[in-house]
Amino acid sequence: MEFSPDGQFIASGENGLLRVWRIGKRKLVSVIRHDATTRAVLSPDGRWVVASGHGHPDSNTRSTRVHEIRTAQPAGPELEPDGWILDARFQPSGTSLAMAVSTVPGRPESGTGPMGGTGNVQLWDFAAGTRFSDPIPVPSEPRSVAWHPSGRWVGVLCAGGQGVEIEVKTRVVRELFHLGVSAEEARSANSGECAYSPVGRIFAAWGFHERIQLFDRGNAR
Repeated sequence: MEFSPDGQFIASGENGLLRVWRIGKRKLVSVIRHDATTRAVLSPDGRWVVASGHGHPDSNTRSTRVHEIRTAQPAGPELEPDGWILDARFQPSGTSLAMAVSTVPGRPESGTGPMGGTGNVQLWDFAAGTRFSDPIPVPSEPRSVAWHPSGRWVGVLCAGGQGVEIEVKTRVVRELFHLGVSAEEARSANSGECAYSPVGRIFAAWGFHERIQLFDRGNAR
């Protein structure tokens, strides 16, 4: 469930369905059908909504499509990343989309394995239906992504205990932290989230050991 930045709309997701409500009038604005387990993700400007999977082991979303909130009309073609979509987030400008994609064979039935599985991050021009570049590999299955407020970096929380950051321009991946996690934690504990602070100095990740991991990007610790 997410609010639009202007507070006029709230979006919710469930199995195969997105709903968008106008809050003041308590009116259902849009109903968008999807063919997999979904959650609703809104763009920062409140114009777009996209169906995303989630980091839970049973997530089964293989494709998605961006829609305009007010009309429920597609903003572009279906996006098929060749894997399971575990998270999707709009760039701060609202013009592109970052997706956390699992490439674990047999998921969701297989689990991620003791090393946290495999996957990548993909950056899409959702209006054109094309990727800006090849998929960007990350150390283990990516469970959550977050855009830095500047739009220059994408932070990623991985099932193997890694928090990494991708520089969008160069596609360079740097490790911010690496927590030791058990096979069971890699399989199920990290259904968590990651986020940047409003000015972008702190990268926060939740999902391991029932605590929040904070990384100070200004002091690299």
